[in-house]
Order: sequence, then structure tokens, then C-alpha cells
Amino acid sequence: MASSAGLGSSELRSALAFAADLADCADADRLDEQVRRLSQIVGADTIIIGTVHKPPPGSREPARLVASDDPPGFFDEDAREAFGRLWDQQPLVVHHFRGIAPGAAKLSDFLSERQWRRSEVYNDCYGRLLGLSWEIAAQIRCTPDEVACAALQRADNDFSELDRAFLDVITPHMRAAYARIDALATGRRQLELLERGLEDSAEALVLIGHDGRVRAAGSRTRRLLRGWFGEQSGRAPLSAEVELWRRRERGSPAPAVLELRRGGRLLRLRLLVGEDEDAILVAERTAAAPDPDLLRRRLPLSRREAEVLGLLAGGSLNAAIAGELGISPHTVNRHIERIYAKLDVHNRAAATAAALAALDLPRPSR
Repeated sequence: MASSAGLGSSELRSALAFAADLADCADADRLDEQVRRLSQIVGADTIIIGTVHKPPPGSREPARLVASDDPPGFFDEDAREAFGRLWDQQPLVVHHFRGIAPGAAKLSDFLSERQWRRSEVYNDCYGRLLGLSWEIAAQIRCTPDEVACAALQRADNDFSELDRAFLDVITPHMRAAYARIDALATGRRQLELLERGLEDSAEALVLIGHDGRVRAAGSRTRRLLRGWFGEQSGRAPLSAEVELWRRRERGSPAPAVLELRRGGRLLRLRLLVGEDEDAILVAERTAAAPDPDLLRRRLPLSRREAEVLGLLAGGSLNAAIAGELGISPHTVNRHIERIYAKLDVHNRAAATAAALAALDLPRPSR
């Protein structure tokens, strides 16, 4: 942790309480909201939480600033345009692009007040447009191409060493909180892509920690899980039955499968054991394949298309459908394409829902 020299016990307690609030944030918006509180705690007129994207080497393009500000909108379009042109004259930005900064930095670490007021970036941006003279910034993230900081500004008085000490204490916690939120967002995007890849197999993916809690799941998976296990609070396993099965089967050499039944629906879970987390592939289907004769009478399908849809809605994969009907997997694919077109759907889950609706059977939870 950075030095807390100069902080009294009450200031240190306040800094650690603020760090705990950061650790409780579950998404980027909530985290930004917490960090904006720094302007009240430290005593600043404004605060910007933003990322400066450096233009390519040799380019005459401006830097790009992606930021949230408080009060909202004070760093307006004119200020952003001026900043983008003159970013490399802003000493704090240049300082943070040099690498990982161990603590907070002030403008007055690099320039006297007179030098700062004579600079182009002050006269075109900070002074003329914003009326701000002083700034202190804590680094959140740094790469050769972009720097993210929480920067606080004042119009009249420079920031003190006590202000710096407070920011030095909370900066490692702020960095860790943003890194955690970034990692969660990356994981969610990856899971959404995996779900899209699994869509044609009618399976969904959920990651389970060794404590049994859901670590990550895509939006489609979460809707399915809510239909079977209720709202997930993050503090309990999917269910006692699933967790007992997962723990029992983790050491089994054979792939573990669990089937749960509810009315006319069946939930099939396949366990994939990992080092840090386990993955469970989840597929929901009817307990028995729908009757193709009924499907043909109620939907605009040929006899063969109704047979394919019945097996598909029953949870069979393309290879199994091909074997059951004595046709090639390529022919199965062609039938499925025609089924999608006739039913105006785009994936197996939607085709299954259409088949069940036509037969008035319970639909999958979505």
C-alpha cells in the first residue's frame, strides 16, 4: 500500500471505509458513482474519471478522451476538443503515460502556477473554458496507448499533501476494483460469445466456483437457471441437489450427467471439471419428443420436417437426428434451415419454443 504518512486515525479510517465501498461495487456504473464521491471527501470543485487514448505515433489526430464528469457535462464538447489537441501539454497526462505511477500527482509537482497559466492547454481549456487552475490525479490503469485516471480539480487553492496521502491510500484499492470490473465485463462478453456458439446445440454454459456459487453465466443461461432454481443471489449454489452432485462427481473419470425433471420438461447438466472453476453445460428439453403428426397438422411443415423438428425439440443433436431418421447430417441441416424459414425463427431454442407452443406444452424458461 502507498504511504499514509500525514493521515490521522480518522482520515485513515475514512480512506479504508472508502476502499471497502469500492470492493462492494458490482458494475462499472456503481464504481464510477463511488469514485465521484472523492470530490466531496477531498474537497474538489470537479472530478473527471476518464481514459485518454493516445493518437498513433506521427499522427496529427487529436487524443481521444472517454470520461464521466461531475458535475455532469462541465467538461463539455469544446473542452474535450481543446484537450484532445493539447493533451501532450498537460503535465499530469504526460506523467501518467510514462508508466505505472506509485501515487497521486499534482500539477504543481511539474509547473509553477505562473508557468501553468501561461500554457496553451490552460488558456484554451482549463482556464478559459473551465475556470480551473489546480488538479491532482490518481492513476487507475496504464498502457503504452491509453491512461485512465481519476482527476480532481479546483479553481482557487492547490491540493495539499494530506489530500495526496488520502489518494495514495485508496489508489491501489481503486485500481483493483476497476481491474475486477474489467475482468468481469470481459468474462461476460466471452460467455455471451460462447452462448451464441452453443445456441445451435441448445446448450448453455455456467461457471461454478469451488464454493458452489455461480461465477459467470450469460444472459440466456441466467434466464434458464432462474426458471429452474429461482433468482441467484450469489451466496448459494444452484440447489443442494446440484451442488451435492457436482462435489460427488468431481473426482469421477467418466463425464458426469445429471437430469432433473419438472412436469413435461427435463434439464440435463453435464459437468466439466476445471482447476479454478467448473463448467456446467445445461440443456432444457421436453421429456419426450413431440409427436410429428401433430406438428405437421398444426405447423406449415412437410412430414420429414415435422419429424426433424420433433426430434430437435426433444433435445436430439443433428447427428442423432440423422441416425434416427436414416438420413445424412447434411440433409438434417437442410431440413432445419427450411424449418427456421417457415417458422420465422433463427435458432434451435426458438424452433423448440414454436413446436411446444403449437402443441400447448410447457415452454422452456427463457
